[in-house]
Amino acid sequence: MTEQQTVANDQLQTAKRQIHDQLQTAENTAQDMLRAWSDMAWATTEMSFVIVEKSLHYNNELFNQVNHTMRDGAEIWLRMYRDGLNTWQNNLQGIADVTSQITREVTTSATGSPSRSR
Repeated sequence: MTEQQTVANDQLQTAKRQIHDQLQTAENTAQDMLRAWSDMAWATTEMSFVIVEKSLHYNNELFNQVNHTMRDGAEIWLRMYRDGLNTWQNNLQGIADVTSQITREVTTSATGSPSRSR
């Protein structure tokens, strides 16, 4: 082999090594990008599930609070209604008692029993 052939052969080997190294670097970069994309997709999916889970939890808590508030409101309204009804019943009973007493007094005075002086 001549010296020119040896130099050409060395240059060819060097070029092959450089091409191989560049392809290896490109392959490693592509694999790193694929791993990063996969990690990002997994993290995004996981984050989405966490958000959905928290949203369901918050909605459930809100529903329970609203339900509790509505139940308390209904109990308060019912208590106020019953208290009002009892007050009216007591007032009517008081009016009936007074009317009954006046009726008795009028009846007693009309039958000749001693009446009160005014």
